[in-house]
Amino acid sequence: MRLRQVYRKDRCLPVYATGHGGIHLLNGLYNAKYDGQPVLAITGNTYYDLINTFGQQDIPLAQIFSDVALYSVRVTGPDHIETATNIAIHTALGMRGVSHLNIPADTQDMTLAEDKQSMHDVSPFHTSFAFATGAQQPTHEALRNAAEVL
Repeated sequence: MRLRQVYRKDRCLPVYATGHGGIHLLNGLYNAKYDGQPVLAITGNTYYDLINTFGQQDIPLAQIFSDVALYSVRVTGPDHIETATNIAIHTALGMRGVSHLNIPADTQDMTLAEDKQSMHDVSPFHTSFAFATGAQQPTHEALRNAAEVL
């Protein structure tokens, strides 16, 4: 599916790729960036202990995506995914751009314990589940209507 077919003003389009396939997302993501469209790109990666060991398909996707994405992070474990996803979606929608999550293969297979939380995490939620859109420029039609009222 082409990115332009699913653009919506109030939605964040998720796109997925794994390994070196993540590089193929970049053309569409740059289009989204310059069009101000919110996109959440989720890429897979090699096993966590093989990252940065110059192995086959060991590509630093979080680093490569840092130019196109407002938020680009490698998820380090199951406890990290909820907060990282929440921040990624809020960033993509609120700032109208691309966010990127890179999830290693072995991290994808891990399970999240509901009661486990970092001792340093003083708040269970770093962002709100409620989303409020930011201020936007009025459309030409809205400006004309306002001018008529004045």
